Amino acid sequence: TASMVNISRLKIAFDNSCLFRAIGYCLENHMKSRGVEMIDVDSIDVASYRQKIATYVLENEGKNDFVCEPMLGMEPKEYAAWIVNPEKWGGELEMVIFSIILKIKIKAIDIQTGILYSYGEEQQDEKYEQDIKDDASNKYCSMVCILLYDGVHYDCIIRGSQTLFSINDSRAIDESQAVATFLRQTKQFTNVNDKSGSFQLRCLDCSQGLEHADAAREHATLTGHQNFSQA
Repeated sequence: TASMVNISRLKIAFDNSCLFRAIGYCLENHMKSRGVEMIDVDSIDVASYRQKIATYVLENEGKNDFVCEPMLGMEPKEYAAWIVNPEKWGGELEMVIFSIILKIKIKAIDIQTGILYSYGEEQQDEKYEQDIKDDASNKYCSMVCILLYDGVHYDCIIRGSQTLFSINDSRAIDESQAVATFLRQTKQFTNVNDKSGSFQLRCLDCSQGLEHADAAREHATLTGHQNFSQA
């Protein structure tokens, strides 16, 4: 496990639902554990998080700039049916929607490049601020979920049992970036743009070579191994 100071990477199952599981876990653990005992990451109902995205798209078609065919890559109804398929991946668009639905900020660090992507700040308009004021039960508008992206997979950042961080916690971001730097230096990322023809992954648990991300997911399902890097 890559860890720096009190921040560490929590491994998420290497399947097609890692983004949904990572975000769901960060939110639910924050709500339920209160720093006492962490919940089981595998207990997260990823289907319900996929459904949140689908429902939002169906209810907001034509109401904003990205719930439309050019942004979704397909008609909203088609996308809503697509995203609930457990074999489909989530990515940047889904993080934008989650930041709106869950009223949290999401930061994702690309391990290969070190770039920190932020989702949710763009929603700080007057309507968003009014929604926060109207929703007195929402306690997460000033919280951030921090993810690590290795090119094909998402893990989440935790600090002990803490899974959401204050937007003012610059130390959490700095330490998360230090974790990403360590992972980059040890080549624990996948360069999906590698055109050399030698693109391959290696399981760090058993050293088995794997030809592509699908093979790594199958290997993870069969063995329970979750540590992969580009060979």
